Amino acid sequence: YQFVEALVVGISSDDYVYTVEIAEKLRKLGLRIETDIIGRNIENNIEYAIQHNIPFLIILNSVEPQDSKVLLQNLESGEKQNLELNEVVKKVRNS
Repeated sequence: YQFVEALVVGISSDDYVYTVEIAEKLRKLGLRIETDIIGRNIENNIEYAIQHNIPFLIILNSVEPQDSKVLLQNLESGEKQNLELNEVVKKVRNS
């Protein structure tokens, strides 16, 4: 069993398509990703990730899809960073 490295979530139900697209891009870059497909709010996604030992949350906002940055939150340290997808991969892999 290979553990999930990050949970990709949108901030609204309108973000679903964008969330799936970003999750697929991150999978192609080699990360083990889970996606919120039931539309939990951010607090519930954080709780879900912690319960399932998922170390990172990747938060998307489809209001700015042309902005290729996403918010990466380390659930252990609480640190949050706006990063490009390739930077997300490096940060998750080097944690």
